[in-house]
Amino acid sequence: MRWWPLRKSKSKKAEPSSGRVRQSVNDNERVKSYYTASKKQLDEFDRSARLQQETPSKKISIKNILKFALFAAVFSIVLYGVVVLYGEPRVELSGGEPYRSIQEYQDVVASAVDESVANKFKPSLKTEEIAKTVKQALPESVLVDVTARIFGGSPEAAIVISPAFAVFNQSGLDSIILSNRGRLAVDVKNTTLPVESLSTIDNQSGYIYKVGDQVFKPSEMEALVELQHQFNVAGETSVKYILPEKPREIWVVYKDYKILFSLDVGAPITTQFGAFKAIKLEIEQGRQAPPKEYIDVRLGDRVFIK
Repeated sequence: MRWWPLRKSKSKKAEPSSGRVRQSVNDNERVKSYYTASKKQLDEFDRSARLQQETPSKKISIKNILKFALFAAVFSIVLYGVVVLYGEPRVELSGGEPYRSIQEYQDVVASAVDESVANKFKPSLKTEEIAKTVKQALPESVLVDVTARIFGGSPEAAIVISPAFAVFNQSGLDSIILSNRGRLAVDVKNTTLPVESLSTIDNQSGYIYKVGDQVFKPSEMEALVELQHQFNVAGETSVKYILPEKPREIWVVYKDYKILFSLDVGAPITTQFGAFKAIKLEIEQGRQAPPKEYIDVRLGDRVFIK
């Protein structure tokens, strides 16, 4: 009887047992590896969390806060000065002698600025509208220029004034200062000018004028200013004029008669005044009888005496 098959059969039975052991070992290794990896990840997470907790937070120092506050304050002040107009308007006068007090000129400009809230800020300052309003309120003004400096707190108005020409008299009404541009500027009772040194114009035109009215056209006023200059050169510093009913004429009261001049029509004023000087010399030398009413020099080359 042979025993080999028994050994072989015994060997076959052992093989499954060996396989199960190996499978169990592998499963244990996998479980061990899984838990090992998980524990490692947890350790790393805990370590990272601890490091974050242990990292000191950055603190802003008081010195930096003060620097920032100072910078913000300076920037705010500069911005305010560049954008906002907070002061009273500044007025600069040039040209002729002022017709009013400086305070009155400032009040006129301030009133024009206060007409709009936009005028409180430099970017929206309505310079042209302000200038127009000021010129209407100040008939003696020739030019009004309104500006605002970059770092200035007040609007500035440069006003060019037309010199005063004469006192314009009207029967039963207050006299008005006439500028050398032919416009009535301000009542005599409200002016700071020395009116006693000015020439006078008596209104006999039949028309009533008021402050702001343009009495003479620019060309007429140029002739009238030249006529005044001729009298000044001749030693007559204060002349008494009459505005007659006839247009484009001006009469001068001289001694006990009148001299009739033409404005803007006929011969130039210098020619007319030259004719008057020639007749005046003839009268003074006795070669010409003095007039009883007037000397008419409007044509220049011919003179009529009555």
